[in-house]
Amino acid sequence: MLYEIATLTVKLGTAAKAVSGIDEYVRAPGAAGTLLGCWASEIGELNQLLLLRSFDGYDAWRSERERTLRTTNPFNAGDSITQLDFDTYAPFPFLPPVAPGKYGGVYEIRTYRLKPGGVPHTIAAWEAAMPERGKL
Repeated sequence: MLYEIATLTVKLGTAAKAVSGIDEYVRAPGAAGTLLGCWASEIGELNQLLLLRSFDGYDAWRSERERTLRTTNPFNAGDSITQLDFDTYAPFPFLPPVAPGKYGGVYEIRTYRLKPGGVPHTIAAWEAAMPERGKL
């Protein structure tokens, strides 16, 4: 399992238009992956849409990345997009798969920068913290 966050930076005033074509794009014939969530930024860097998708494996992820990079209309929002960034993640081994749903109206998305060799400690710390953190 792989996860990807695609960040679409869009022109001012075009977020609603950009969002309107995403579902059709990710469900198109030949598309890979599953759309798990879509958020618009309200704090921090504005005019950004974040799309969270999951992929069954490397081949599915790579195929979809190639499809997105080769089109002039990624996510059916090409006219609105000024920048497109991707981050790909492997899940921690103890976490259940991400499932779409309604989990509240405010989301915090964090990025941690780790020291070389810091992954094992980070995994252990999050594994210990997740039972209580997951309740939030």
